[in-house]
Parts: sequence; C-alpha cells; structure tokens
Amino acid sequence: MQNKNLIVMLMVLWVAQFKAQSYDRLRFGTDSTLEVVTWNIERFPKNGQLTISEVRAIIGSLDIDVWALQEISDTASLNQAISTLPDYKAEYGTGFNRGLAFVYNTKTIKKKDVNYLFSESSYRFPLPRAPLVLEFIFKDSLVKVVNNHYKCCGNGRWERADAGDEESRRYNGHRLVMDYVDSLWSKENVMVLGDL
Repeated sequence: MQNKNLIVMLMVLWVAQFKAQSYDRLRFGTDSTLEVVTWNIERFPKNGQLTISEVRAIIGSLDIDVWALQEISDTASLNQAISTLPDYKAEYGTGFNRGLAFVYNTKTIKKKDVNYLFSESSYRFPLPRAPLVLEFIFKDSLVKVVNNHYKCCGNGRWERADAGDEESRRYNGHRLVMDYVDSLWSKENVMVLGDL
C-alpha cells in the first residue's frame, strides 16, 4: 500500500510541475500558405461563457484561414466568440445544414459563395446534415471546402447488408459526396473535411 501511495504522490508532483500551455505561445500558420482546420466543438457552447471565451482565445491565437466547425448549437454564441476578432467572419448552415459553420479570415480569404450539397430531403438518411460548401479565393486561386458531419455512432462493425447500419449510412453519405466532387469538381481545388 505504501508503494501505491508513493507512486500516486510522485505522479501528482510530476504533473504539478507543468503548467497548461497558454494560447499566446501557440504558433501555427504562415502568410504564404492556406491553413484549414476542421473542429467538432460538440454542442457549442457546451459550457456556456467558458466555452465561448476559450474558442475566442483559440481562434484568435492561431493563424488559421478557414475553420470548418461542426455541432454549433447556438450561432449567437459563436458570433459572440468572434466579435472581438475583427478579421474573422462566420457563415452558418441552416435547416438541413444546421450545426455546420465556417469561420474565416477576411484578410486572407475572399468569400465568393456559401451553398449546400444534397439538401433535398431524399438525402437525409445517408447525410443527416447536408454538406456546407464555402467557395473562396486564396492568392488568386479558387478553392472549395466541403464541411460535413456524417451520421454518428454505431457499433464499429460495418454490416453492409443492413441499410440502417450507422457505418453503412456514413459510407453511403461519403460516396455521395466523393462521387459528386470527382464527377463535377475534378479539376478544381476542393477539400472534403469535417466530422467524418
């Protein structure tokens, strides 16, 4: 028992010597490259004002051009998070796209359009949230970013014969998106990301 207590005490002392990394020390991104991040924030703002403040600090500390976000439950809270970051704007999915959002740096990104893929109700089974697309210009190049939040959960086994299987639904949704991109945007600069 003494050995266990000693090990626990040593672990506590070892952990106590480290401080959490402060956001002002984070470094990521350059002026010459395009940085895109995908982030499922999980029911944002899950912890109210604390979540809003932390998201503001993270977005403000990293030199990211485009943030593709999932599970944005409250758009007003995300607007509040970026309100003191003058170079950032947000675009939101609505209806069938609810919960998807983009936050982008207006100094590096010139927004052209925001639209949807597969927003018809007939696609809701494989794609419970229609993909949200941000089209923009970065350094004279047209870029499209497809933000997804595929069907969640499942048992970790793909049961192909079961059309209602969560893994089958994710696969079928992803095939729809990739077939669309491959057939219609094969010669364009496209990123497919999100909570896949």
